[in-house]
Amino acid sequence: MVYFKFQPGRLFSSHSFTAMNVYNNAFEFFSKLIIQLIQYMPLPSDFAKPGRWGLIQKKDPPVLCFHPAPATGLPLCTLHDIFCQFQCEMSVLLPNYLAMTKAVAAWIAASKLCLEMAGKFQKEDEYSKAFDSCMTDLLGEMEKQCILRPKPATHYGRVDQYIKECGIVIAIHKDKAETGCGGGDVYMQIAVNYHFLVRVLTGQAETDTEADNFLSNGAPCFFICVMDIYTVP
Repeated sequence: MVYFKFQPGRLFSSHSFTAMNVYNNAFEFFSKLIIQLIQYMPLPSDFAKPGRWGLIQKKDPPVLCFHPAPATGLPLCTLHDIFCQFQCEMSVLLPNYLAMTKAVAAWIAASKLCLEMAGKFQKEDEYSKAFDSCMTDLLGEMEKQCILRPKPATHYGRVDQYIKECGIVIAIHKDKAETGCGGGDVYMQIAVNYHFLVRVLTGQAETDTEADNFLSNGAPCFFICVMDIYTVP
């Protein structure tokens, strides 16, 4: 921060110092606006466009979403015990009754996804409905649409569906109807939605213990992306 400073003398009265204080306050306010501009993040749908996210990802810091490959944070298993536990239990055989129940539900969901999601949908909300019909028995019903509006912010994010645990969003689902040059990358779009989610939780953390704990553990979150005929967990 830069301030105007003047030494007392015959040329400057108390009125001059009052005016300088006004200018200093105005300059501090202007500087904060500049900082906000530097931290500006576009709309998730705009960020996802080909040629757009590549330029923004060259800035420091980038969005940590493996696009490009060096743009990555800590391994998930170090952020929360549940991910470490998951990796340890991946190779452990479940008891027969659990293995049968979960395996059957997973196979049914996978079969439904292959049959239903390969269809051509006209609107993105049709993807959400089809995804729900395939996955409800396995994941449970997801809550509809979540607006992620950090304060202060020029833009905000919106996810199509989400899952909450103890009042905290732990999974976000985004659909995108277009792929290739005409559309954008759904994974890059949901990455910026996550960026906004973390900013929202950061604003809540001072008064919300659950939000503070979630952020302290690295804010782990599951992304569920549907882009045209592809489903990317």
